[in-house]
Amino acid sequence: MSGYNAGLRGFAGIAALSLLSVALPSTAKNEIELQTVRIEATVRAACSVSMPSVVTMPGITYGPEMNDKGNVGSLIPGISTDITVTGSCSGSAKLKYTFTADGDANGCIAPDPRGAVGLCLYRGSDKISFSGGQSPTLPNLTNGETRLTVKAAYGDTPKVTDYTATLSVKIEPM
Repeated sequence: MSGYNAGLRGFAGIAALSLLSVALPSTAKNEIELQTVRIEATVRAACSVSMPSVVTMPGITYGPEMNDKGNVGSLIPGISTDITVTGSCSGSAKLKYTFTADGDANGCIAPDPRGAVGLCLYRGSDKISFSGGQSPTLPNLTNGETRLTVKAAYGDTPKVTDYTATLSVKIEPM
């Protein structure tokens, strides 16, 4: 065999080996890794609420009706004050208030010292009851002012003293 033929045969062998790697499937497998991400988002309304930080009730004159156990929980005539709560939530046509008080006295707010009087919360003629320690709500309100009235009620252990209570309000869009 001539040197020329041997060179061609060598070249053909190299070319065949090169094509063989393209034509035959590879035994090595590519590993594919898959990662997943869960995307979470929350749409929130920017809400704000304001009300006076201190409200002072008119003075209550201690009289014999304070000791009448039949009066416990009944409203004391002429003893009330108003609270204006102003709230707004962006992007919401309706909002609600949830109220929390120190304690319950016959469905009213129980101030310290306990038993002296009850402080009953009303919206118009509707009593907002804290009975059983619940946190009542006022739903379906619109942005703006809501007028509430605090009315004093006879307590079961009246005494001449100062009394204080705390009322908190939380605002939420509906």
